Amino acid sequence: MKRPLCTLGFTFVASALLASFLSCYVMKLIIIILTVLAIPGFFCLKGDKRKIFILCMLSGILAVSMFYIKTEFEYNKVVTLDGKSTTVTGKVYDLSVSENGTYKYFLHADKLESYNVPKFDVIIYSNEDLEFDYYDTVQVYASFYKPAYSYGFDSVRYYSGENIFILGYTDGVGAYVTDTNHKSIMYLIKDTNRYLKNILDDMFEADIASVIKAIVLGDTDNVSFNLKYDYLSSGTYHVFAISGFHIAVISEFLMFLFSLFRLNRKFSFIITLAVIYGFTVFSGMHIATVRAAIMLTITLVGKMFYQKSDSLNSLSVSALIICFANIYNIMSLSFILTFASSLGIILFSKKIFNFLADKFYDKSVLLKIIFEVFSMTISTSICLLPVYIFSFGYISIVSFIANFIIYFTATPIIVMSFLLIVFILLSGPKFIIAPLGKVLSLFVKAQNNFMSILSDFKHATIGLNYDYIKLWLLISVLIFAVLLLAGRGRRYIKKAAVICILIFIIMSAAYNQSMRQSAQMYILGDGTASNIVLLTEKSVTVISAYDDSYIDSQTLSFLRSKGINEIDNLIYTCTKLRNIDDNYNLVDNIKVNCILYNKNNTDIFDALNRTNVSYVLNKIDDCTVKIGDNMSLRFFYINTKISGEINLFDKTINLSNNTDRLLDIKSDITLIYDNADYKNISGIPSDTVIMLTSPYIQNDSENDFIKGYENTLCFLIKERQDILIK
Repeated sequence: MKRPLCTLGFTFVASALLASFLSCYVMKLIIIILTVLAIPGFFCLKGDKRKIFILCMLSGILAVSMFYIKTEFEYNKVVTLDGKSTTVTGKVYDLSVSENGTYKYFLHADKLESYNVPKFDVIIYSNEDLEFDYYDTVQVYASFYKPAYSYGFDSVRYYSGENIFILGYTDGVGAYVTDTNHKSIMYLIKDTNRYLKNILDDMFEADIASVIKAIVLGDTDNVSFNLKYDYLSSGTYHVFAISGFHIAVISEFLMFLFSLFRLNRKFSFIITLAVIYGFTVFSGMHIATVRAAIMLTITLVGKMFYQKSDSLNSLSVSALIICFANIYNIMSLSFILTFASSLGIILFSKKIFNFLADKFYDKSVLLKIIFEVFSMTISTSICLLPVYIFSFGYISIVSFIANFIIYFTATPIIVMSFLLIVFILLSGPKFIIAPLGKVLSLFVKAQNNFMSILSDFKHATIGLNYDYIKLWLLISVLIFAVLLLAGRGRRYIKKAAVICILIFIIMSAAYNQSMRQSAQMYILGDGTASNIVLLTEKSVTVISAYDDSYIDSQTLSFLRSKGINEIDNLIYTCTKLRNIDDNYNLVDNIKVNCILYNKNNTDIFDALNRTNVSYVLNKIDDCTVKIGDNMSLRFFYINTKISGEINLFDKTINLSNNTDRLLDIKSDITLIYDNADYKNISGIPSDTVIMLTSPYIQNDSENDFIKGYENTLCFLIKERQDILIK
């Protein structure tokens, strides 16, 4: 039996990943079914087939059982706190401050007043500085709530992957420190990390400091939205996540130094591993870093005893260790990204490189580097394609060029950042630190500028968030799976690839035909507010009814996932502009032709005029905006608030916060925003009533409307046809 660890590891990961989408009842059924199937399989199969079958069954049963136990006895009990308010006692293990001034405190909760739940981790949000420090034992009165889904971001899975099942909010009343623990090793590590962040902030500009902190300290909290978006659009955001690339660069650099001093081979390996594990702990023990450290350990230990390590076995072992530490790590996007990309490199990178080298043989070093970058980019993209489709919704088509640039910039940046941190910790001489910092600054600034230029290309990304693309991916996987199981994969792989391409072309053409003479209206919620996106054949219109701190950024991600690179009309109906940065995030990163705003909003003109982007900026008067054939928007004022009527073919959609007006008007869909009066909602003559913003006061009227702020809704509207709700 070849590679039993691979069979064990990959079956375990696949089973745990499947279990993460299932209910406890279904998980129990699967455990019973697998147990029942294992008994006849043991007696009917012989030799290696029996070993493989039993190993797969046991691995699957173990993975699903671990996930079931974690869900039933931890997750399901902790989420019962949703909507409850009580005093929690716990230890602060991390803290941060977001750009909009919100404080986040990460607690290991030990004790909960009035509720019997197991120990759990929680993030407590506050608009006030509670003056908590790392590893303080604190007591705080908080209101708990489950993470809310927002478009393109499954926050429940995201937080669960971080072992956080519930969130909390406090106004700071009744929050105080009961004990401090400032002498522990972990506190010293966190405090040193904080000290280095402050030093780097003083030494460099904000964007440069944020890149260095992300690369060597694992801190991405201060990466600005524009910078983050530049790297995401260019397909190089992996540079910010400390992973195998960073570990490989640092370990190779250390081995090179040790070779110069002719240190003993085994001693060099031991010192390298010690430094790498210290770096892993110091940078926050992120999953990608832990995975890389484990694989490096297996490789170097093998070399110490003159044994060749197997990359697939190493990957399997690291997956098992991480999942056994916490089975919910399987839901972490970081876990999926690091293992999928590593698997792609192991399976395809060398083959693609050899194919290119055979076809275009040349002794040119530059050509060899191009082949290496291309093979790495393509091999990772193959395994990451499902992640791009289901998690991000788009893929960068400039990633090859961007990663080619990263090949020459990231390695020296990582090495210089690592050396700079070491010299700062050792209180090195300024005549070394100062020039090193200047050179490092030049490299980071150049890299940032290159990524910004590439991300500014109109079609730098391709939108993948379409149902037919997801269906096509499923069909393609099934085709190749059938060929592999039939043992004919290599023989028919080219024909299968051609068939998959033809299927994609046919499905794409059918989808485009079905969308002709239609309009789509999306309600994009982020938990507290929602935006309206209208897509027609001739225009893209975004209506922002509330000034929320994240909703415009969420809308930008949605537009990218649909392959939209230009907004024709951006309409702000809010009367105040509080979260200016979020508005900048939208208009700075996508072309906007015309912005219309509430004439009572005195801040928005000055705020948006400060951007370097050109667009038409007008106040909304009583007017009509044409967005397509037989499609228009009409706006008018009731006091200071804007009401509107959206006409799409023969359908009418009303937008208002004045429920008295809405009671007198019949419409197909009614959109209510800005904490309107709830008393008469049940009497609105509309087929569908949607609340765009979270109400300040909860009451029984919630049963009379759809919570648009907590959902992503899609309405397909065609002439003389019923509205289709997805």
